[in-house]
Amino acid sequence: MPFIFRPWIGNDAAARDLLDGDTNTAISIHSNEIEELEKITFFDESYVVAMRRDHPAAQGFDMVKSHTWPDTTMWGRGDMHTSLNVPLANMGQQRRIEAVMPSFQLIPSMLAQTDHMAMLPKHGFDRSAHPPL
Repeated sequence: MPFIFRPWIGNDAAARDLLDGDTNTAISIHSNEIEELEKITFFDESYVVAMRRDHPAAQGFDMVKSHTWPDTTMWGRGDMHTSLNVPLANMGQQRRIEAVMPSFQLIPSMLAQTDHMAMLPKHGFDRSAHPPL
């Protein structure tokens, strides 16, 4: 069976493509069960907040105050709304998203040169590969 990697356009699109038969396998993040689909968990992902080592917020870091700094996020469609926005809104917080990248791999280079922060998947973030962060 050939594998064709498609651009990431979100959980809902992945589920829709599976249900419509346009895709037969998807590696995705789905927190809910979808009755017609078989779900296999490969691993549980956690995220890290990444920023330059000399970022002004690095000393005494506080998750609540972190949302006052420019934020970079990854989204295949360029959307500025992600799943993190809902729990933040429930706490009366809001992200200050100023950049949207099409891939997590592009974000560390941007963070090294700006005052932006980003939530990155811990499994994919190799701190030794990005010394300034």
